[in-house]
Amino acid sequence: MSSSEDQSREIQAFLAFAKAALLPFDTDAVEEPLPPAPDILAIVSGEQIAYEVTEAVEQDYAKKFRLIVDSPKRMREVYESLPDATRQEMEARHGGKLIGFCFQDDLSLKKREALLPSVFDFVLSVESNVGRNELERIVDPIPGLRHVSINDVGWDGIHWEVDPSASWIDPETALRNCLIEKMTNKSYETEHPIELVVYFWREVAPPPNTGWIHAMTQVAEQLLMNSPFRRVWLYDGWAETVETLADGTSK
Repeated sequence: MSSSEDQSREIQAFLAFAKAALLPFDTDAVEEPLPPAPDILAIVSGEQIAYEVTEAVEQDYAKKFRLIVDSPKRMREVYESLPDATRQEMEARHGGKLIGFCFQDDLSLKKREALLPSVFDFVLSVESNVGRNELERIVDPIPGLRHVSINDVGWDGIHWEVDPSASWIDPETALRNCLIEKMTNKSYETEHPIELVVYFWREVAPPPNTGWIHAMTQVAEQLLMNSPFRRVWLYDGWAETVETLADGTSK
């Protein structure tokens, strides 16, 4: 196997799932076939099994979540690369403040990065005591930027906050939607039996109670007969536990 840095998200999730499920699989025989085959092909107990591995989260939500994580990081990197004189002027005017920006939801990280020179110029042009309403009026001409806020928090230096206004989704709803999408709307090409692994891992934590597992088991069992899968697994990467939601091999 390649190092974890070189592994795809699907490989990483599968390996974590297989470890938690105590699957007797060959670690040197895990492959990633090309679509329309399922994500993973592995040898488990001597049998080749294809696995479709997917997060229990809508793709649109996942993209927005990653923007929440990546945008402030990239903004800090670009800010640190500014000339010393520019940063010193910024610190003198807005040191100890939390500066928050809200970009348009559909603005990619690359497009956000392209706006940063205008964003930093804007921050330099704003007096430290300007009010929120005036800020929104001033920032309006910058395309792709909804609004900006500057709040005195008393910390050292300047702190950046970026919020793409992602719509946080209920994890039970996310899992239900994922099961329906994968089990009814997808087709795969493989000569091997297929199993579905749905996982909670980085973006969304599973619900705090356990009653939802029974409800999701009912959903998976109802969909299993007309799906391409023989078994449906649920991997909780936060607790490192595995549940079998539906198993067509036991009947």
